[in-house]
Amino acid sequence: MLSKIGPLIGLAIAFVLVWALMAYAPLPASYLDPSIVNHFNTAPDLERKLLVIIDEVLYPPSGISTVAMLSWGAGGLVTGLVTQGPGRGLMAAIMSVILGVVLVWLFYVALFGSIDTILSSASLIQLDNYFMHSMWGAVSSGFGGLLGGAINRESLEYE
Repeated sequence: MLSKIGPLIGLAIAFVLVWALMAYAPLPASYLDPSIVNHFNTAPDLERKLLVIIDEVLYPPSGISTVAMLSWGAGGLVTGLVTQGPGRGLMAAIMSVILGVVLVWLFYVALFGSIDTILSSASLIQLDNYFMHSMWGAVSSGFGGLLGGAINRESLEYE
């Protein structure tokens, strides 16, 4: 049962880890730009904080930060541990990043538009941008999923 919800677990771990690091840990500037942490801490409500995590950390338009690589890798590691196999862990970890892109896109459509805007050209361009910006997250999550799956693989019985 847990192997089927492994991508959701990995996605949740990535979001929670970024949230905890940005809210409670003093991060050096080499790990994450201090302006992003300041933007997160001064955000007035939950939706704005989620937008900072989504737009500036997990799916950034430019290079990915150390915190994002760490969070995607940890999410992939937990996904791999849950799915119990290197191949399944790798695929489930990459699927967690893809699932995150689709959920983020639906979050934006629900937050800023109506149901009629889902298939508009601007919405689909935004979805394409999120897929392009998720490449390094998928790589990091994939390595974590491969490692987690190899750690907790099911034993093969030879007859």
